[in-house]
Amino acid sequence: MSYWLGNEHKLPQGRLTFASYVIVCLTLLLLSGFWKFQILESEYYAQLAERNRIRSIPIIAPRGQMLDREGRVLVDNWKLEDALKEAEKMGLSNAKTKEFALDYIARHAKKQ
Repeated sequence: MSYWLGNEHKLPQGRLTFASYVIVCLTLLLLSGFWKFQILESEYYAQLAERNRIRSIPIIAPRGQMLDREGRVLVDNWKLEDALKEAEKMGLSNAKTKEFALDYIARHAKKQ
């Protein structure tokens, strides 16, 4: 016969009742906390989540020159900002600015 089912070894009713009340109270406490966060403060946490989701972090990726096996420059980096500033000084339109910037970069790459 099982240890707890025997007549001589009954569970103490006072302790069992107290443990039951403690478990019910803790469950109600947890549920009330969940209700508070989900219902009462949902707008606040939605705003926090939205601000956390959208974040703009510019990352500059500097690259060096790419050389062939004999050390000649194949590809070089030129800042597009420099070319665009030159185009603005000359008063070029958007389409012409792009053409000028690409031409500017190509000319400076040939000089090296």
